[in-house]
Amino acid sequence: MYRASYFKEVSGFKKDLHTNEDMEFVARAIMHGKKVAYAADAKVYHSHTFTCKDIWKRYSAIGKFFTENKWILKEVEKDHKAESTGINQALGELKYLLKESPWSIPRSCLYSFIKFIAFKLAF
Repeated sequence: MYRASYFKEVSGFKKDLHTNEDMEFVARAIMHGKKVAYAADAKVYHSHTFTCKDIWKRYSAIGKFFTENKWILKEVEKDHKAESTGINQALGELKYLLKESPWSIPRSCLYSFIKFIAFKLAF
C-alpha cells in the first residue's frame, strides 16, 4: 500500500516496466529519502500455478529487469551480496519442505534450477 501523495511525489511506477515495478518504485523512494516499512508478519496468498515455462518467462523477465536497473543491485550490494537472497530463499524453502512436504523437494529443486538459469541468461 502506498499513500497517494507519497506515490505521486516520487512519480509512481515507471510505465515501461513489465515486472518488479514495486521494487523499482521503493528503491527510488528510498534514494529520495523516503521511509519504507516491511511487515514480516503480513500474509500473502498467491494463486499462481506456474508451469516450468511460466517460471522460465518470469525469471527471464526479472533478469532483464535487473540488467536494465543495475543501480538497484549496486545499492543493495553496499550492505550484502544480492545473490545470497535467492540462495537463502531456496534453502529456506527446502528446509520447510523437508519438514512439511518432503515429496515436493524434487519439484522445488527443479523450479529453483529453472529460476537460476533463466535469471542468469537474461542478466
